Amino acid sequence: DGKKRLGLFEISEVGKQSLREHGIVVEQSNRKGSLAHQYWCARVKAYYERAGYTVQEEYPVGDGKAVDIVAVKENEKIAIEIETGKSDIVGNIKKCLEVGFEKIIIMAISLPVKKYIENKMASALANLEGVSISTGSEFVK
Repeated sequence: DGKKRLGLFEISEVGKQSLREHGIVVEQSNRKGSLAHQYWCARVKAYYERAGYTVQEEYPVGDGKAVDIVAVKENEKIAIEIETGKSDIVGNIKKCLEVGFEKIIIMAISLPVKKYIENKMASALANLEGVSISTGSEFVK
């Protein structure tokens, strides 16, 4: 059908323990989110770095909250939230708006998640300027 599928696999805690028992060092990750969320954060970060942006992951905005990725280039500052469909999308957008981001990109990890986000935004956050929704396709080129 021409569609590409991506399979992500993560070693379980039992698997990590077995590797350690055999003397293999297993790095601990301090990153937040699911494996899919981490994958897309890395892809989006690399995309913006290639485009000449300075990129920061888990950008703190106060009250223990953070934006997944912030990309800065000259006078442009973009908040990017990676959405798997499991977080509070409305809360994430409001968080970005409250701290003054004028450009917010919501990166849906799949088309069904994009549709879910569009429905949530239509009911709770209609007519927002500067907020766009994309899928991962533009970040894998």
